[in-house]
Amino acid sequence: MLKLPTIGEAGTDESGAGSLFGSLFVAAVIFNDDIKNIMETNRKVVIKDSKKLTEKQRRNVVDFIKHHSTWSVIEIKPAEIDELNILRARLKGFHDALDNLSKRPKKILVDGNKFLPYGEIPHECIPRGDQTHLSIAAASILAKCAQVDHINNHCANDETLKLWDIKNNKGYGTARHMEMIRKNGASPYHRKTFSPVKNFV
Repeated sequence: MLKLPTIGEAGTDESGAGSLFGSLFVAAVIFNDDIKNIMETNRKVVIKDSKKLTEKQRRNVVDFIKHHSTWSVIEIKPAEIDELNILRARLKGFHDALDNLSKRPKKILVDGNKFLPYGEIPHECIPRGDQTHLSIAAASILAKCAQVDHINNHCANDETLKLWDIKNNKGYGTARHMEMIRKNGASPYHRKTFSPVKNFV
């Protein structure tokens, strides 16, 4: 079982950092103070690292997370990622997601090993924290669902994205995706500074 959050603890995580296409999404979650009791009475609710859940499992738990927490999800678009680089975009995203919370956290838990201090609020960087801490896992689920919705909306509204098989690869660098970049160049939504995209712009 994942470690339950302390009162006022914010977990934050992102989705899409390794993608070649589209926006980065960063989420922050502060569970309500009664989350321990809520989880004990809802044992069928499965919250864990978003990568270890199916799309259906993630969707099933999103409303539960939102109902029992203060949360935010922010988007950083490809042009800003190219301008900042992905590390700085990710660090900015953590702060933006925390800024968007309607409640000020007492402590911040961050997935990974990089974070810039957020005022005087103590923080802890936890590599693979989405596998060990409930608040980070919840943030990973919200960010992942937002990213998948973003990809699906692009594909629904732009048939040319079939040229890069975006609906299936979700923007990640599969062998087929990279071959199609070599063949077709980059779409307007690709991250132009990412390899191998930058070699074909």
